[in-house]
Amino acid sequence: MNLKKSSRAIGQVLNFISETRPLILILIAVLIKVSVSFYFASLSNPAFPEEWFQATGDTQDFIEPIENLYKTGLLYTELHNNAMLHRMPGFLPFYLPLRFFLSETAALIGIVFFQSILSGISCYVLALMAAKFFSKHKARIFSITFLIAIVSITNSIFDRYILSESFSTSFLIFSLYLFQSALKNKKNSLLLLSGSFMTVTIFLKPYFIFIQLYFLLFLLFAHRKELNARLLKNCLSFTLITVVSLGIWSTYYHHLRGEWVLLQKAMHTRVIWGSKMHRFK
Repeated sequence: MNLKKSSRAIGQVLNFISETRPLILILIAVLIKVSVSFYFASLSNPAFPEEWFQATGDTQDFIEPIENLYKTGLLYTELHNNAMLHRMPGFLPFYLPLRFFLSETAALIGIVFFQSILSGISCYVLALMAAKFFSKHKARIFSITFLIAIVSITNSIFDRYILSESFSTSFLIFSLYLFQSALKNKKNSLLLLSGSFMTVTIFLKPYFIFIQLYFLLFLLFAHRKELNARLLKNCLSFTLITVVSLGIWSTYYHHLRGEWVLLQKAMHTRVIWGSKMHRFK
Protein backbone atom coordinates (compact mmCIF):
# COMPACT_ATOMS: atom_id res chain seq x y z
CA MET A 1 0.00 0.00 0.00
CA ASN A 2 2.79 2.40 0.96
CA LEU A 3 4.68 1.46 -2.19
CA LYS A 4 1.63 2.23 -4.33
CA LYS A 5 1.15 5.57 -2.58
CA SER A 6 4.82 6.44 -3.08
CA SER A 7 4.67 5.49 -6.76
CA ARG A 8 1.51 7.54 -7.22
CA ALA A 9 3.09 10.54 -5.47
CA ILE A 10 6.22 10.32 -7.62
CA GLY A 11 4.06 10.07 -10.72
CA GLN A 12 2.14 13.19 -9.70
CA VAL A 13 5.39 15.08 -9.16
CA LEU A 14 6.71 14.03 -12.56
CA ASN A 15 3.44 15.02 -14.23
CA PHE A 16 3.53 18.39 -12.49
CA ILE A 17 7.05 19.02 -13.78
CA SER A 18 6.19 18.03 -17.35
CA GLU A 19 3.05 20.20 -17.38
CA THR A 20 4.53 23.30 -15.71
CA ARG A 21 5.70 26.30 -17.71
CA PRO A 22 9.48 26.58 -18.24
CA LEU A 23 9.79 29.90 -16.39
CA ILE A 24 8.07 28.45 -13.31
CA LEU A 25 10.38 25.42 -13.34
CA ILE A 26 13.44 27.64 -13.61
CA LEU A 27 12.23 29.81 -10.73
CA ILE A 28 11.65 26.69 -8.60
CA ALA A 29 15.13 25.37 -9.41
CA VAL A 30 16.79 28.72 -8.66
CA LEU A 31 14.90 29.05 -5.36
CA ILE A 32 16.01 25.58 -4.30
CA LYS A 33 19.64 26.21 -5.27
CA VAL A 34 19.78 29.56 -3.45
CA SER A 35 18.14 28.00 -0.38
CA VAL A 36 20.65 25.14 -0.35
CA SER A 37 23.57 27.59 -0.59
CA PHE A 38 22.06 29.65 2.22
CA TYR A 39 21.55 26.57 4.41
CA PHE A 40 25.04 25.11 4.00
CA ALA A 41 26.68 28.51 4.40
CA SER A 42 24.83 28.96 7.70
CA LEU A 43 26.23 25.63 8.90
CA SER A 44 29.83 25.96 7.79
CA ASN A 45 30.73 29.67 7.86
CA PRO A 46 31.21 31.21 11.33
CA ALA A 47 30.86 34.70 9.82
CA PHE A 48 27.42 33.93 8.39
CA PRO A 49 25.25 35.86 7.50
CA GLU A 50 27.71 38.74 7.00
CA GLU A 51 29.74 36.45 4.74
CA TRP A 52 27.38 34.28 2.75
CA PHE A 53 30.12 32.38 0.94
CA GLN A 54 32.78 29.77 1.61
CA ALA A 55 36.43 30.62 0.99
CA THR A 56 39.22 28.05 0.68
CA GLY A 57 42.93 28.16 0.00
CA ASP A 58 42.29 28.45 -3.75
CA THR A 59 39.85 31.34 -3.40
CA GLN A 60 42.62 33.92 -3.07
CA ASP A 61 44.25 32.70 -6.28
CA PHE A 62 40.99 33.41 -8.12
CA ILE A 63 40.10 36.73 -6.49
CA GLU A 64 43.40 38.46 -5.59
CA PRO A 65 44.48 39.14 -9.21
CA ILE A 66 41.11 40.74 -9.97
CA GLU A 67 41.31 42.80 -6.77
CA ASN A 68 44.71 44.06 -7.91
CA LEU A 69 43.24 44.86 -11.33
CA TYR A 70 40.48 46.85 -9.63
CA LYS A 71 42.92 48.73 -7.37
CA THR A 72 46.01 49.12 -9.58
CA GLY A 73 44.91 48.38 -13.14
CA LEU A 74 47.13 45.29 -13.33
CA LEU A 75 46.00 41.68 -13.20
CA TYR A 76 48.49 39.83 -11.00
CA THR A 77 49.17 38.04 -7.73
CA GLU A 78 52.05 39.15 -5.51
CA LEU A 79 54.31 36.19 -4.66
CA HIS A 80 57.79 36.64 -3.21
CA ASN A 81 57.81 40.23 -4.49
CA ASN A 82 57.07 39.00 -8.00
CA ALA A 83 53.96 39.68 -10.07
CA MET A 84 52.55 36.29 -11.03
CA LEU A 85 49.30 34.68 -12.09
CA HIS A 86 48.57 31.27 -10.62
CA ARG A 87 45.30 30.77 -12.43
CA MET A 88 43.58 31.96 -15.55
CA PRO A 89 41.22 34.86 -14.77
CA GLY A 90 37.99 32.90 -15.09
CA PHE A 91 36.21 34.96 -12.44
CA LEU A 92 37.06 38.27 -14.10
CA PRO A 93 33.78 38.83 -16.04
CA PHE A 94 31.71 37.98 -12.95
CA TYR A 95 33.59 39.54 -10.05
CA LEU A 96 34.98 42.77 -11.52
CA PRO A 97 31.63 44.33 -12.56
CA LEU A 98 30.26 43.68 -9.06
CA ARG A 99 33.40 45.11 -7.48
CA PHE A 100 32.85 48.48 -9.16
CA PHE A 101 29.64 48.92 -7.16
CA LEU A 102 30.07 46.70 -4.07
CA SER A 103 32.58 46.01 -1.32
CA GLU A 104 34.77 42.92 -1.63
CA THR A 105 32.56 40.93 0.76
CA ALA A 106 29.33 42.02 -0.94
CA ALA A 107 30.80 41.19 -4.36
CA LEU A 108 31.69 37.67 -3.18
CA ILE A 109 28.15 37.22 -1.86
CA GLY A 110 26.94 38.37 -5.27
CA ILE A 111 29.08 35.66 -6.88
CA VAL A 112 27.36 33.02 -4.72
CA PHE A 113 23.95 34.35 -5.75
CA PHE A 114 24.95 34.29 -9.41
CA GLN A 115 26.41 30.78 -9.14
CA SER A 116 23.21 29.52 -7.50
CA ILE A 117 21.03 31.16 -10.15
CA LEU A 118 23.03 29.67 -13.01
CA SER A 119 23.02 26.31 -11.24
CA GLY A 120 19.23 26.41 -11.13
CA ILE A 121 18.96 27.37 -14.80
CA SER A 122 21.41 24.61 -15.74
CA CYS A 123 19.09 22.03 -14.12
CA TYR A 124 16.38 22.96 -16.62
CA VAL A 125 18.82 23.01 -19.56
CA LEU A 126 20.26 19.62 -18.54
CA ALA A 127 16.75 18.15 -18.48
CA LEU A 128 16.05 19.55 -21.96
CA MET A 129 19.26 18.04 -23.23
CA ALA A 130 18.55 14.63 -21.67
CA ALA A 131 15.07 14.51 -23.23
CA LYS A 132 16.53 15.07 -26.71
CA PHE A 133 18.48 11.81 -26.51
CA PHE A 134 15.30 9.74 -26.37
CA SER A 135 12.70 9.25 -29.08
CA LYS A 136 10.05 8.05 -26.60
CA HIS A 137 8.95 9.19 -23.14
CA LYS A 138 10.58 12.60 -23.60
CA ALA A 139 8.35 14.26 -21.01
CA ARG A 140 9.08 11.58 -18.40
CA ILE A 141 12.86 11.70 -19.07
CA PHE A 142 12.78 15.49 -18.79
CA SER A 143 10.89 15.36 -15.47
CA ILE A 144 13.15 12.70 -13.94
CA THR A 145 16.34 14.50 -14.96
CA PHE A 146 15.06 17.86 -13.71
CA LEU A 147 13.95 16.38 -10.37
CA ILE A 148 17.28 14.62 -9.78
CA ALA A 149 19.23 17.75 -10.74
CA ILE A 150 17.40 20.12 -8.39
CA VAL A 151 17.50 17.81 -5.34
CA SER A 152 21.05 16.53 -5.83
CA ILE A 153 23.38 17.80 -3.12
CA THR A 154 26.38 16.81 -5.23
CA ASN A 155 25.13 19.12 -7.95
CA SER A 156 24.82 22.17 -5.68
CA ILE A 157 27.39 21.64 -2.91
CA PHE A 158 29.89 24.01 -4.56
CA ASP A 159 27.46 26.85 -5.29
CA ARG A 160 28.42 28.60 -2.06
CA TYR A 161 32.19 28.27 -2.66
CA ILE A 162 34.33 30.86 -4.41
CA LEU A 163 35.81 28.15 -6.60
CA SER A 164 35.57 27.19 -10.25
CA GLU A 165 33.38 24.09 -9.83
CA SER A 166 29.95 25.73 -9.86
CA PHE A 167 30.44 28.15 -12.75
CA SER A 168 32.33 25.60 -14.87
CA THR A 169 29.60 22.96 -14.43
CA SER A 170 26.82 25.37 -15.39
CA PHE A 171 28.62 26.80 -18.42
CA LEU A 172 29.65 23.32 -19.60
CA ILE A 173 25.98 22.27 -19.56
CA PHE A 174 25.03 25.42 -21.52
CA SER A 175 27.79 24.73 -24.03
CA LEU A 176 26.74 21.09 -24.47
CA TYR A 177 23.10 22.06 -25.03
CA LEU A 178 23.97 24.72 -27.59
CA PHE A 179 26.36 22.35 -29.37
CA GLN A 180 23.62 19.72 -29.52
CA SER A 181 21.13 22.29 -30.83
CA ALA A 182 23.62 23.60 -33.40
CA LEU A 183 24.13 20.15 -34.90
CA LYS A 184 20.38 19.59 -35.10
CA ASN A 185 19.46 23.01 -36.51
CA LYS A 186 22.68 23.59 -38.48
CA LYS A 187 23.18 27.11 -37.16
CA ASN A 188 26.65 28.63 -36.86
CA SER A 189 25.35 31.21 -34.40
CA LEU A 190 24.62 28.41 -31.92
CA LEU A 191 28.11 26.99 -32.46
CA LEU A 192 29.55 30.43 -31.75
CA LEU A 193 27.57 30.64 -28.48
CA SER A 194 28.57 27.09 -27.56
CA GLY A 195 32.22 27.93 -28.12
CA SER A 196 31.82 31.11 -26.06
CA PHE A 197 30.48 29.20 -23.07
CA MET A 198 33.20 26.59 -23.51
CA THR A 199 35.79 29.38 -23.42
CA VAL A 200 34.45 30.45 -20.03
CA THR A 201 34.84 26.90 -18.71
CA ILE A 202 38.42 26.75 -20.03
CA PHE A 203 39.35 29.95 -18.22
CA LEU A 204 37.83 28.47 -15.05
CA LYS A 205 39.30 24.99 -15.53
CA PRO A 206 42.05 24.95 -18.17
CA TYR A 207 41.96 21.18 -18.75
CA PHE A 208 38.45 21.61 -20.16
CA ILE A 209 40.22 22.57 -23.38
CA PHE A 210 40.41 18.84 -24.04
CA ILE A 211 36.60 18.71 -23.98
CA GLN A 212 36.49 21.40 -26.64
CA LEU A 213 39.04 19.48 -28.71
CA TYR A 214 36.83 16.40 -28.37
CA PHE A 215 33.81 18.40 -29.54
CA LEU A 216 35.85 19.69 -32.46
CA LEU A 217 36.85 16.14 -33.46
CA PHE A 218 33.22 15.08 -33.16
CA LEU A 219 32.23 17.98 -35.42
CA LEU A 220 34.81 16.90 -37.99
CA PHE A 221 33.72 13.25 -37.78
CA ALA A 222 30.01 14.09 -38.05
CA HIS A 223 30.70 16.04 -41.27
CA ARG A 224 33.59 13.97 -42.57
CA LYS A 225 31.91 13.66 -45.98
CA GLU A 226 31.51 17.43 -46.25
CA LEU A 227 35.09 18.70 -46.34
CA ASN A 228 34.14 22.05 -47.73
CA ALA A 229 33.74 25.70 -46.80
CA ARG A 230 30.69 24.92 -44.64
CA LEU A 231 32.67 22.55 -42.41
CA LEU A 232 35.48 25.10 -42.12
CA LYS A 233 32.92 27.76 -41.14
CA ASN A 234 31.43 25.45 -38.49
CA CYS A 235 34.83 24.74 -36.94
CA LEU A 236 35.77 28.41 -37.03
CA SER A 237 32.49 29.42 -35.38
CA PHE A 238 33.01 26.92 -32.57
CA THR A 239 36.65 27.83 -31.84
CA LEU A 240 36.84 31.54 -32.72
CA ILE A 241 36.12 32.97 -29.26
CA THR A 242 38.47 30.48 -27.61
CA VAL A 243 41.37 31.23 -29.97
CA VAL A 244 40.96 35.00 -29.64
CA SER A 245 40.60 34.85 -25.84
CA LEU A 246 43.61 32.58 -25.36
CA GLY A 247 45.62 34.83 -27.67
CA ILE A 248 44.80 37.90 -25.56
CA TRP A 249 45.53 35.98 -22.36
CA SER A 250 48.90 34.64 -23.60
CA THR A 251 49.93 38.09 -24.79
CA TYR A 252 49.07 39.64 -21.43
CA TYR A 253 50.99 36.94 -19.55
CA HIS A 254 54.01 37.54 -21.79
CA HIS A 255 53.75 41.27 -21.05
CA LEU A 256 53.59 40.53 -17.32
CA ARG A 257 56.23 37.81 -16.99
CA GLY A 258 58.13 37.73 -20.28
CA GLU A 259 56.96 34.16 -20.89
CA TRP A 260 54.52 32.67 -23.37
CA VAL A 261 51.87 30.49 -21.72
CA LEU A 262 48.83 29.08 -23.49
CA LEU A 263 46.82 28.18 -20.39
CA GLN A 264 48.66 28.43 -17.09
CA LYS A 265 51.97 27.33 -15.62
CA ALA A 266 52.43 24.98 -12.68
CA MET A 267 51.10 27.02 -9.81
CA HIS A 268 51.70 27.50 -6.13
CA THR A 269 48.61 26.29 -4.30
CA ARG A 270 47.73 27.97 -1.05
CA VAL A 271 46.35 25.93 1.81
CA ILE A 272 45.06 27.48 5.00
CA TRP A 273 45.90 25.63 8.21
CA GLY A 274 44.50 27.46 11.20
CA SER A 275 45.55 31.09 10.93
CA LYS A 276 48.62 30.42 8.77
CA MET A 277 48.79 30.26 5.00
CA HIS A 278 51.26 27.83 3.43
CA ARG A 279 52.30 27.41 -0.18
CA PHE A 280 53.43 24.34 -2.00
CA LYS A 281 54.00 23.34 -5.59
